[in-house]
Amino acid sequence: MQRNRQVAPIMAGFIVGDQIFPGATDLATMKSLVEQARAAK
Repeated sequence: MQRNRQVAPIMAGFIVGDQIFPGATDLATMKSLVEQARAAK
């Protein structure tokens, strides 16, 4: 059995810093969510 050294991709969303964006399944959605998170701070 070969060992896969890659980290398993997170299919449900993106992690930005220490925040998880579970709804971000594409780059455009991630970008809008990140912008919303920055605006909320």
